[in-house]
Amino acid sequence: MGLFVPQMQESVERHRPRFLPIPWRILLIGWGLYSIVGFVDRGLWFGSLRAAALLTVINYPLLMLTSVALCRSYERLFPERRVTAMRMATLIGMCFAAGFCLFTVSTAIRIESGWSQPDIHPLETFVVPAGQHATAILAWSLLYFWIETETHRRVEQQHLAQVQVAATGCAWRNDR
Repeated sequence: MGLFVPQMQESVERHRPRFLPIPWRILLIGWGLYSIVGFVDRGLWFGSLRAAALLTVINYPLLMLTSVALCRSYERLFPERRVTAMRMATLIGMCFAAGFCLFTVSTAIRIESGWSQPDIHPLETFVVPAGQHATAILAWSLLYFWIETETHRRVEQQHLAQVQVAATGCAWRNDR
């Protein structure tokens, strides 16, 4: 059974669809689910499916762009993929800044379109949506770091295993 495992893995890799890399699939699905929840939330909040649909259609690409921008920023700021207390504070600050930017864009569109919110405390018009975006982006960022760290760890383990096999092979040849 163990002799055929490499051939089976090669066959699976050869026949696997080449649509998008896994991180992009996760990103599209995750923000898609978040957008569905946001659509329902906005529909209940504004009482208008038109407003909910427009804001959702605008927010989804903004979330994707924000994620890509944060991903590139994280690659530059945290090249060794380790999260320390100071880096965590930076990460949280970046996530809340990104959440505030998304909130600002959606609020500007809402105000320009003339959609009013129900009678609520003015602080709630800021804290709830901005906090919701920031929390979602923070969760995405932590998931991103977890996936990147795990991928990096596996690559290092594979490299180490290859080096050990090569060293064992050289030692075996020298013993002959």
